[in-house]
Amino acid sequence: MSAHQVGWIAAWCALVFAPVAANAQLSVFPVQDLAFGQLQAGIPSTITVGDAARRAEFDIRGRGTYTLNMILPTQMTSAQGKVFPLSFSTTDGQYHWPRLGLNFSFNPNTPTSIWIPFWESGATVYLGGTASPGPNQPPGLYTATITLQISNAGT
Repeated sequence: MSAHQVGWIAAWCALVFAPVAANAQLSVFPVQDLAFGQLQAGIPSTITVGDAARRAEFDIRGRGTYTLNMILPTQMTSAQGKVFPLSFSTTDGQYHWPRLGLNFSFNPNTPTSIWIPFWESGATVYLGGTASPGPNQPPGLYTATITLQISNAGT
């Protein structure tokens, strides 16, 4: 892409839930995809967990202690096979207790233990990330898949 051309790169990550030794009283719902929207070649875009309009969001309904394991992509890909890097920092994960309004940060790159106390009906998991299209990145729709695995910490 030459300096005088403007081409937009649309980018989003679809959410997938994959249960691992699921507890019968646990329900998980993907609520919102990580949506970078229109990107410009050569300009990285970071979505923080505080960006309610663009962060990824999962609702977890249940109580107890669970292990979250996010399988995170390292790149976004177009239908034509073009790619660019996608990364997640150690502060790009957060879970939220809605009743008390408390947030807890976690590193989404490693399995994380979360506790949902009896006074909460569940928790919401948020995920941010950084998309880094190259300076000559062709325009188009780029996607990636994020998988959340949840297991009962007692199993």
